[in-house]
Amino acid sequence: MRLEQFRRILGFDEASERILEPHWKPALASLPARVEFLEPAFIRENFPLLGADPALEPELLATAATAVDIPAARLYAWLLFHAHFIRFDQGELGTLPPATRLFGEKAGLLHLLVALGTFPLIRRTLDRLGIPQSQLTEMARWLRGTIDIYAAGHGGRPGHSLQQLFWMRHYIQGKLFRIGRFEFLIHTQQEWSPAIYRRRRDGAVLALCRDGWELDREGYRAMKGEAEFTSRLEIRDNRVFGTPISPLGMALLDRVVELSPEEWEPVLTPWEWVPSIHIPGGGGMTPERVLASLREAKRFFREYFHRDIRVFSCASWILNPVWERELPESNLTRFMRMLYLTPGYVSSGRDGLFFVFGRDGEKDWSRYQTDTSLRRAFHRVHASGGTFTNGGSFVLTADLDRLGDGFYRNRAVPEAMRQAERPLS
Repeated sequence: MRLEQFRRILGFDEASERILEPHWKPALASLPARVEFLEPAFIRENFPLLGADPALEPELLATAATAVDIPAARLYAWLLFHAHFIRFDQGELGTLPPATRLFGEKAGLLHLLVALGTFPLIRRTLDRLGIPQSQLTEMARWLRGTIDIYAAGHGGRPGHSLQQLFWMRHYIQGKLFRIGRFEFLIHTQQEWSPAIYRRRRDGAVLALCRDGWELDREGYRAMKGEAEFTSRLEIRDNRVFGTPISPLGMALLDRVVELSPEEWEPVLTPWEWVPSIHIPGGGGMTPERVLASLREAKRFFREYFHRDIRVFSCASWILNPVWERELPESNLTRFMRMLYLTPGYVSSGRDGLFFVFGRDGEKDWSRYQTDTSLRRAFHRVHASGGTFTNGGSFVLTADLDRLGDGFYRNRAVPEAMRQAERPLS
């Protein structure tokens, strides 16, 4: 079978052929006689781990049977799995259209089967790391949540979005773990993480913008073409000069702080882990569950990786500062008030739409649901001309035993917000 013939059978256009081309030969060369995750016994064994509606299992079995019966469909399922989870090089596969010519409205179920196929690989990773296999059940809860996201954007039909498939690779690589309410992704400090300093005498915390952040007039990360200020972070004469960040999340553009090594120390070294918090859907993000998750994560990394984590970070549409106004009594806002908020990362202007509505390309807002308080808040922001952006945050693990509502806000450092005598060069 040639690639052109393959994509025509799937009903894909010529642009899709370009996306498929880098994965075509590796998939052909490695295609097994039996694709394990399409086998009925595999599905019956692993599907229950999702905790999904049992009525979905017969639909998965039927979708798998279709894939097995049609050679091009079986090859496509393997190509997706091989690129994402064997080669770890999915390229632009997440932008492909659904294979509706072969699977109709069940196309999203094929993606769910491919994701389910990662479970044996995750089991091996957990064995290698000495982590209990119960962690797989925790990880499967994320995959269960994606079924709801897909349904929200597809008229209630279950499935899994192709653009989310890559996320499972983090579990296979032993980098992502579900610990209580949150997931935690292992990495060092990210570009959107600020420079964090702690005052020696009393433990007060101050964050500074990284050097070169482009900010808008309100002190948040600017979208393309909207920058009005560029932050600077410099060390001169063993002293730090930088743009401070309020614990409310915005950079203070009219100020520069000067930190001396006698009074201030950096919280982090460049090479240590700063796991990021990721927030699966499902609600129930109470302050009690938030604290329990953070504290357990600190113990988890110490027990299984022998790492003392000093900072957890988070960057998400959930931290958009607009939610404090629109949803003041929500768990979402209560979560924000527990953290030291920061400007986040450069926004697309549509942050969160996919996770809340299952799609983000609609121009007609009447097609977006209004059945929850969060969805109605999105509609209000849209109607007022607001922006769907994101925010960043961090929490120091040394503060977890004292963490509560407004913790960092109530301990802001006004004396550190003075204008430096020497402006940044």
